[in-house]
Amino acid sequence: MNSNNCYFVLFFFMSLIKLYKGIKIPLYINSTRNVETVALIDILYDHFKQTIPRSHLVDVINIGGVYCRHATPKPTVLPNGRIRYHPHTLPNPHRVTDQNYSLEPQSLVKLYLFPRHNTTIHLNNNNNNNNNSNNNNNNNGLNIIHDNESFMVVDKPHGINVGPLIDNLKNNLSWMVRQQQQQSIDTPIYNPHRIDFPTRGLCLLVKKSDEIHRFNQLFKDRTIKKRYRVFIYENQNDKDKEIEKDGEEKEKLRVGRYIHYMKPSKSTIKQLSLDKVDGWHDCGTEIDYLKTDFTKNVYMDDRDIGKGDKRRPHRRIQLKTVDVELITGRTHQIRSQMSFMGYPIIGDKMYGGKSLNEIANEKEESKDKVVADGMSLDSRDYDGSLVSSVIGLMAYQLSFKCPITKIDYLFSLFPGSK
Repeated sequence: MNSNNCYFVLFFFMSLIKLYKGIKIPLYINSTRNVETVALIDILYDHFKQTIPRSHLVDVINIGGVYCRHATPKPTVLPNGRIRYHPHTLPNPHRVTDQNYSLEPQSLVKLYLFPRHNTTIHLNNNNNNNNNSNNNNNNNGLNIIHDNESFMVVDKPHGINVGPLIDNLKNNLSWMVRQQQQQSIDTPIYNPHRIDFPTRGLCLLVKKSDEIHRFNQLFKDRTIKKRYRVFIYENQNDKDKEIEKDGEEKEKLRVGRYIHYMKPSKSTIKQLSLDKVDGWHDCGTEIDYLKTDFTKNVYMDDRDIGKGDKRRPHRRIQLKTVDVELITGRTHQIRSQMSFMGYPIIGDKMYGGKSLNEIANEKEESKDKVVADGMSLDSRDYDGSLVSSVIGLMAYQLSFKCPITKIDYLFSLFPGSK
C-alpha cells in the first residue's frame, strides 16, 4: 500500500472514530521546509500528501482548530565551546485562523483534524418564545436580556458552550454575541461563571478586563443568587412509594434545604455522599416545588423543554418541575444531587435521566419513535453521540448588586416567579 492510500485510510478511519467516539486528540506537525516562510494551508495539505480535502483543512483553520509555535531559538555557543540553551525563551503556541499565515522553518503545528462543532439549528426557534420588547433578538436566535457598559445578561440556549473550546473558537455563546452585535473577534468578553453545555439559562458576560475580577468576587463571596428550574419525571406507579437506593430508604422530595458531600475528582461524573466525609466538598441546595402536575406536549425531543407550545403535540406526559436555589456552586451540583435523591433530570443520560422520547414510549408501551416535522428521534445527541445536548435544567433567575454601579439587578425568564 502506497503512502497516498495510507493517508486516505487514516482519514477514513479517523472520520469513523470522530463520528462514534468524539475524538479530541491533536496531531503535531513539524514544518521542515527549507524556504524562508510557507503558508500554513500549504504545510498541512502537503503533510497529508494531498489526500485530505483542502476545503476541510481550510475549515479546520477557520474554526480555530490549529495552533502554531515558531521554531525554538538557536542555542548560544560560548567562547569556551560550550553550548548554552535558552529554555525560557521557547515561544508559546498561539491559535491561528488565517490559512495564509506564514510559517518559519522548524515551526510546530498542533492540529485538531476533527474539531467539535455543535449544531445551532435549534436556535432558530427561540425568536418567538419571549415577548419582552427589551430583548435584542435576531435571526441567530440569541436573546440578550440586558446590555450596558460593564456587562450583559444573555439567555444561553441548550447545547451551546459559554466560551470557546480548545479545538473550536467559534460556535459558542461569546462568539455568537460578537457576531450578533457585529463586533470583532478581538472584542473582549469575559465569563465570570459557567453554565453547563446542555443547560439553558441566564449567563453573565463581562466586557472589561479591569472589572472582571470584581464580578468574579461576587461568585466567590456567594453574593450572586442563581435559581434553576428542574424538569423531572416520576413514574405514577411509584408516586407514593419510598425511593430506595444503595439499600437505603430515601424520603420523598420535599421543600427544604439539602446538603450532600461531593468527592473531589476530575472525573466527569460526580460522586456524592449523604454523610460528611473528610476532604469532600459540601453541596448545599434549597428546593421548593413549582408544579406537581405539569403536562408536557411531546413534539420533537428534549430541546423543546422551556420553549413555547407552538407545534402540534404527539403525546402528552406528566412532568414535575422544581425550583432550586444554589447555596454552593459545585460542578454538576444540581444534576448529581437530583440523581442521588432518585430524581434524575429529564434528558440527563450522564446521571440516569430519560429523554422525553423514552418516557413517552415507555408510557405508551411502544417501541415506535416520536416523529415530528419529518424527523425521527431517539436518545442520541444532535451529532449522533450519546452525550446529552439538552437536559431539563434552566437557570431562569439571576440577581446581584453590580460591583461597579452598586445597582441591584434581578433578571428572570419567568417574570413573577419567586
